[in-house]
Amino acid sequence: MAHFFTADPHFGHEAVIAHEQRPFASVEAMNEALVSNYAAAMTARDDLWILGDFVHGANVALATMLLERIPGRKHLVRGNHDRSTIAALPGWASVTPYREMVIDRQPLTLCHYPMACWNGSHIDPADGRGSVQLFGHVHGLTRGWWRCVNVAVEVWDWKPASLADIIARSSENCFATPLHEDIFPARRRVISCATCHGAIDRGRGDGGYRWDGPRIVTFRGHPVLERIADWPARGPAPMASAEGTFCSECLEVALAYGDATPGQHYRFAPGVTLEKIASGSASAAGAADDGIKKS
Repeated sequence: MAHFFTADPHFGHEAVIAHEQRPFASVEAMNEALVSNYAAAMTARDDLWILGDFVHGANVALATMLLERIPGRKHLVRGNHDRSTIAALPGWASVTPYREMVIDRQPLTLCHYPMACWNGSHIDPADGRGSVQLFGHVHGLTRGWWRCVNVAVEVWDWKPASLADIIARSSENCFATPLHEDIFPARRRVISCATCHGAIDRGRGDGGYRWDGPRIVTFRGHPVLERIADWPARGPAPMASAEGTFCSECLEVALAYGDATPGQHYRFAPGVTLEKIASGSASAAGAADDGIKKS
């Protein structure tokens, strides 16, 4: 048995296609694609948690058909578009406006609306009890934040998300909501560069760079380059002993104008170039592969 999560399918809602720029030619095509994706991901033994806005209006016939076609147990966490007539259908395993639950020792808080604070949000994940909030409502506006994950269909390629998918995305988001920055300072979104003290927005692009053993990686851990020999201690912004997170500008200057030589002192990860580092887009260059380009 597995648990899957989704939000805002808006079955039968033609206007949502244009409003949210969904890639479907018709509302019928959208309905069929979403149902097919749910059915492909799930079995009859699984649970699907729908965090609001299941169907458009009071279309009981459509909702009944969908509840029959989608496999597994369906749970509704009601959103602003979920009518009482839809919530009262017998095909639901449960209906609630809010839910707290624990799956595989991971506390979860389910609500249609994103929240700034929720039960367990202040607990350090090292304790193993920190809760992850799942929400919808905002469609494709954001993937979420650290420990706050948007499960709307727009940000999951029109498919349901598994618990493993959600935990991975929560970690990848890698920064907290502003309310939590004083509680978890290591997760602050905007910090100062360790070398030039300029601002780094860790929610954009690579989010800055840091040393991880002999490698320089992005803030989220994607490899950028590997040190293969001691670096000269010269250059306008030497990175050999830099501690903390440093910005793309400082790393670019060190590599372009310092005395470290590619192939002799370091080698780039696959797909990474100096230009991509300068633009803060090294992680989008295929650098997620842990392999390092051989010199």
